[in-house]
Amino acid sequence: MNRGGTCCSQLGEILMRNTRLLLILLFISFLPSGAFSQSLTGVSGLLTIPTAEMLDDGQMAVGLTFQDEKYLRAFPSRPDNHLLASYITLSYFSFLELALRLNRPVDPAAGVVGKVGIGDRLPMIRLRLPRFHPALPAIVIGQHDYSVLSPAEEASHFSASYGVLSQEIKLRWKGIELTSFHLGYGVDLVTAHHHEFVGWFGGTRFKATQWLMLLLEYDAEYWNGGFRLHLRDAAHVTIGWKQFDSLLAGFNINFYL
Repeated sequence: MNRGGTCCSQLGEILMRNTRLLLILLFISFLPSGAFSQSLTGVSGLLTIPTAEMLDDGQMAVGLTFQDEKYLRAFPSRPDNHLLASYITLSYFSFLELALRLNRPVDPAAGVVGKVGIGDRLPMIRLRLPRFHPALPAIVIGQHDYSVLSPAEEASHFSASYGVLSQEIKLRWKGIELTSFHLGYGVDLVTAHHHEFVGWFGGTRFKATQWLMLLLEYDAEYWNGGFRLHLRDAAHVTIGWKQFDSLLAGFNINFYL
């Protein structure tokens, strides 16, 4: 069977078993919101990489994401499992972003979510530095899984320590508008089982239509590409491919408290 078709089929089965959660998300998507969207990691960003963009003060995002197992190395005891994650993100004072993500492995053979309790809990915190002039890029420093400051190395699967800058730009070519550029650098600052975004990473976003964004990024290991559909001001669907051959997918909604 085709690998891409298998992943999509398994993703559909998983989402069907979470119908109640999807209905709640769709209901919330009709609440007032801005048009900003989250990366598949849960924080503000492109496909997987974080950016220096942030939610507005008092704005919240909730979402579901899926990653195929091909490049997933966070769960060594389950090397053939996909990743299904849910997250909630909240911004305070427009310069502080807090997020909590629950990561659960998915057994592709059985088509079920692994029995790991509530899931691997991933707290994230991001702080945007003061911007002294609109022409200067925004700068954010972030730490994903700050619980790893404790000695529990084996409990940390998605640690990231980074700084990233973002600059809005307006370049148009044949109806496609280049809207932003992002560049960051990450280090393995804390002891953890698995790190993300170690080294240089970056990417850009292209506006094809009012409802379609094209995404291109380098996550310090792989080149990834995809697109984001803005179904409403509040609802967003993101589809992409890691290294252009491994499925990434997500759905999120944003709203104001």
